[in-house]
Amino acid sequence: DGGGGYDDEGYDGTGGSAEPETDERLVGMHVKPHVGQRVVKSEERKRYIRENGWDDLSGGGGGKIVELMDDGRRCMVKWSKTSEVMEYALGYGGLYDLVATGGG
Repeated sequence: DGGGGYDDEGYDGTGGSAEPETDERLVGMHVKPHVGQRVVKSEERKRYIRENGWDDLSGGGGGKIVELMDDGRRCMVKWSKTSEVMEYALGYGGLYDLVATGGG
């Protein structure tokens, strides 16, 4: 898979949103993360993926947090459309890669 658990190859930890410019409910900043929480990628994260020419392993859909790490500052998400499991920042390194979408 080529990338240490992040979206495709070479994620260097600089792709999330440290200061959101939207009304997104960022997991780890505005919403406390929990296993089972429904999420989508933040607009900043999606932009970073596009700019780097990576595939969106979520398939453009939502997923669920399946594991929390680093005291809730990172997590693993299983994407519903693709069944891919990847790691995302929830405040780790000042980055917020995910948006809460409701129940879980």
